Amino acid sequence: MDIIDRIIDQLGSEDEVVRVQAGEALLMMGSAAVRPLIQALENRNQKGRHLIAATLGYLGDMRAVEPLIRALRDRDPVVRYHSALALGKLRDKRAIQPLIYSLFDETPPLGPDPLTGEVLTVRGAAALALGDLQATEAVEPLKVVLRSDLRSLRLAVAQSLARIPCQEAVSVLVEHLKTEKDPEIKRLIVRLLKKSPFFPAGADLKQIIVQSADPEIQDALTEEGSTESEPATLLELQPETLVGSHPREMPHPLRKHKVPLAIAVAVAIGYSLYQWRPLILVISALIVWGALMIWSIVRHRRRRQKNISKPEPERTSSPV
Repeated sequence: MDIIDRIIDQLGSEDEVVRVQAGEALLMMGSAAVRPLIQALENRNQKGRHLIAATLGYLGDMRAVEPLIRALRDRDPVVRYHSALALGKLRDKRAIQPLIYSLFDETPPLGPDPLTGEVLTVRGAAALALGDLQATEAVEPLKVVLRSDLRSLRLAVAQSLARIPCQEAVSVLVEHLKTEKDPEIKRLIVRLLKKSPFFPAGADLKQIIVQSADPEIQDALTEEGSTESEPATLLELQPETLVGSHPREMPHPLRKHKVPLAIAVAVAIGYSLYQWRPLILVISALIVWGALMIWSIVRHRRRRQKNISKPEPERTSSPV
């Protein structure tokens, strides 16, 4: 077993810090980690396969598209969930039709998002991915799913439709405003429509909204760029906060740790110039950078635990 396989195995660890370190190490390896990750994803006995799928999405290598498409039919719903989100990040058109099929995945909800309280579903992940892909052919299937009784799924579909660049998607959102009962979703749809470049082009659609007697719609129309009362959406709070997954945001480690890396290099160069020993430059840089990375990860974990422990803000309506 080589070092990449050992790091992949650490994605199945019960220790969150170990999982985070393993994910960041794999991202740092880049394309060299893609093939071992694909092999691990296709191994049914591999632990942490949902995190393997998520990591492939962050790496952005097109070799992962077909394996992730196959993973949409995996027996583990958490693997299907993260595979759908990963395909949205890769933005390859080959994933559109398989993701449309996943819109009708009958798997029960996976559990609540620890930050928003909204339930996480494979269908919602597929909807968000189709929005990332700007899949115009998905408008009609999304319209069907928008009738769901599940609040989190309607939120995901509304955001997906708002990202699809066509007049038909805007028409579906405007039509849904007439039947949507949740005030927060209605306000969200109006805000999304106001930002859509296709909304001003349809004067008749705008007239329908402006003439609406619904106070929630009128309130959203009169707000001037305010986002304080806007509910947290599934795009703002990526549903990868599921217990056992990557952190909510997982930027490339070289960007995340560029300050610790710069400090480490500066300290190492200064020490090596003083000692005139090139080997000390390498050793001291690795030691200092490693210590700063561990400190940064521990601080991130504490901050994340603090955020999760905060009480949820009051909402104007109860989740369905």
